Amino acid sequence: MFYWLFTEGRSLALIAILPLTCLALAFPIVYAVTAGVGVRRTDEEVSIQRGRLLRVLAHLAWSAAFCMIFILTLGETAVQRGRNTISQLLLRLLVGAPTNMDAQRILWFGISMTGVILVANLLLSGQLKPGSAFREWIDSLRSPKRRRGEAGSSHFCTPREYKRYRRADKEGVIFLGAFWGERSVRLDAGQGQFCLSGEDSARGILTLGGPGSGKSQ
Repeated sequence: MFYWLFTEGRSLALIAILPLTCLALAFPIVYAVTAGVGVRRTDEEVSIQRGRLLRVLAHLAWSAAFCMIFILTLGETAVQRGRNTISQLLLRLLVGAPTNMDAQRILWFGISMTGVILVANLLLSGQLKPGSAFREWIDSLRSPKRRRGEAGSSHFCTPREYKRYRRADKEGVIFLGAFWGERSVRLDAGQGQFCLSGEDSARGILTLGGPGSGKSQ
């Protein structure tokens, strides 16, 4: 098998390397996007099944891409003329080399290729877990962004974040005024309202202001 991969498989690798590389890059990104932000919202141990097929496809594409890259870069080096010194039937079938080829050399390159694929999949598995550098990078691209600076993650409100506060709720609280956010952009679209839903207002409202500014009202 290894002999066929390092010889006849090279022509197949030349055709498949580009699409497999694209799939190997695309599937992890699609999985990370569909898996959502890795935030734990409950104390219960919940088994997340969403995106299992995408994760399997990501590992398959990752494995195939690294296999093709290994074959193209080291395939010719692995196949050299020599004596077939392997006597075990199982190993001879695994290598699949003729008697005039160095089967032991092909076997070691085949084992090295398997190890590279295994390590690559371990790295991919670690990066697909919540909290990994890759998942955090994908989360940072989501809108609205959460910028961390001297004030932590606090920042001026963006129009996208304010959109939900334009809808009035009969069970909520409506503040009147003019509301500006990031880069002095008017957020209330001229309505002059900041609308909290019943759920938002039930969580409590903190009012800050100087003496006589109307905090009690």
